[in-house]
Amino acid sequence: MSKSVIDTYINNVYLLQTGVIKLGKNSKYINSIKRAVKILDLYTENTENLGITEISKILDINKSTVYKIVNTLRDEGLLIKNETNQKYMMGYKILDLASKTIGQYDYKEISLKEMKELRDDINETVILSVYTKQGGFCLEKVDPKNKIKLTSQAGHIIPLYAGATGKVLLANAPKEDMEKIITDKLKKFTNNTEITEKKLRKQLNKIKEQGYALSKGELDEGAIAIGAPILDKDGKLIYGLSIAGPAGRMEKKGINEIIEKVITKAKNISTKIKLIKSIKCDN
Repeated sequence: MSKSVIDTYINNVYLLQTGVIKLGKNSKYINSIKRAVKILDLYTENTENLGITEISKILDINKSTVYKIVNTLRDEGLLIKNETNQKYMMGYKILDLASKTIGQYDYKEISLKEMKELRDDINETVILSVYTKQGGFCLEKVDPKNKIKLTSQAGHIIPLYAGATGKVLLANAPKEDMEKIITDKLKKFTNNTEITEKKLRKQLNKIKEQGYALSKGELDEGAIAIGAPILDKDGKLIYGLSIAGPAGRMEKKGINEIIEKVITKAKNISTKIKLIKSIKCDN
């Protein structure tokens, strides 16, 4: 699956979270596509076959509308009609789309192993995120037993200009994207959130140069976060790896020591991804 398709998906997640997408008649977004996605979401390990009437009742959509959407999904190979019970099941096109996506996201498992090791070592929350033009998309988060509430949650969008998790992504993003964001009208999340263009640019350039980001209470009051980029063989950004916890606990454990450990784990993940990519190319 292409990067543009993935960006479109993440953008839709962002629009749903922020309430931009609505079901009203005057919405500029296509309700039938949203309803189609809701229909596909009904299929789980325990729900393999669904009829028009069932879907209509569950989603509270009239049967004629459901019939048209289901038949469109069937025509595109996303649903298959079970001729035995006249119900619909997931189509093989879903598997095809999933297989195309694996190349982008199968590296998450590699990252997860390193993340858990870092979590167990430092005993703080570890986050894996990916850059999008809408913000940092939190792919995965592993918490310690004594976790604290953080803005970063798996499946959520986080700001790119505040906090180490977002800043390490923005510092390694295309220059034109960085400039567009820091010259925009920015919102302060805490008293420590920097929104001045000149200062932000200086901070981001320093982050890229030194290979890590350090933030103190910029997004979440009383929290310290440290982030490092996960880069490919050409030095381009793949993911961002970060760790966050209460300022007192983090300082007691040693900020410099944590920085080194985050950088090391990010490099470990980068090395493993490069190796897998080289194997795939050889095959």
